[in-house]
Amino acid sequence: MAFLNPPDVLPEAMRFLTRALLAAGGSLDEEALVRLVAPEGLVEALDEAAPEVTDAPLSFKQGGRVIATASLAAMRGAGLVVKGDGGAQRLAPPVTERFPKWELVTQVEFARLLRETALTTVRAEWEDELPAGAEDLANALALLLSMPDPLDPVRAFETGAGKTLSGYQSDHFGPTQSTWIVRNKERYLPLVRWTTYLGMGRVLGDALVIDPAAALEAMALPLLDRESPITKFLDQLGAIMPYTDRGVVGTAVRRRVGASSSEVSPGLALGLIALHHQERIVLTGKSDAESVGFRVDPELAVSFSHIAPAGAS
Repeated sequence: MAFLNPPDVLPEAMRFLTRALLAAGGSLDEEALVRLVAPEGLVEALDEAAPEVTDAPLSFKQGGRVIATASLAAMRGAGLVVKGDGGAQRLAPPVTERFPKWELVTQVEFARLLRETALTTVRAEWEDELPAGAEDLANALALLLSMPDPLDPVRAFETGAGKTLSGYQSDHFGPTQSTWIVRNKERYLPLVRWTTYLGMGRVLGDALVIDPAAALEAMALPLLDRESPITKFLDQLGAIMPYTDRGVVGTAVRRRVGASSSEVSPGLALGLIALHHQERIVLTGKSDAESVGFRVDPELAVSFSHIAPAGAS
């Protein structure tokens, strides 16, 4: 079960399922689990998936049961839930080790769990139409990061006024949608939801700004204990966020769109520069060291050679 298709897979539904399993002692059969959380238990999940995030009212098909069942299948595919004896659904050790009590499963902490588990073991390509884990989401995030001019938001999926995801893919992959990473609007709407949930972007009106500053603050800052060459940092970042430039997914997507190896992806550049201006990190350029271009504005690239945590001497 992929994360973007079917659209009934919701991050907040996954969180509710996690809380329900923890409250039940860690194991329940699927029917009892779905009965427990749907439909009443998914009120907050539906509220969190606000229509303005996806630029259109959401269709939840048959309601809570479909959402719960699809989200549970996606959790199994991503290794967050395993099926035990007799069909019992059990949380995998990375989840139970992170959350000894159901009350600890907040939105912020659950997003952190997803970034550190389901999205770290993804592949660049998948053989099946529907990948088992979060490959479709990871490849789509890498695609968003590669789009130029991140301060100009993505307006919609289909070609129309302003920047669109279909227009970008058509330019780079051709008109055949079967070769695209995000093939239709039905997958784009969940992508917007996931992007904002994971701290990889934010909604501005009815458009999506690709700004991974929040995710980078959680994932990248722990990598920095002293000043480091930016090239080394990007390698380390790719190991834990494989959809960034030097991760297995990011590298493959950047190759497909013909990205320059001398520049970081525009979305990643925006996120790191935002953290620099927030005084969370320090970006510097040294004339005697290898530099990498940061091009947020398509007409202007700024080069940096080193990155350090704020306050590093």
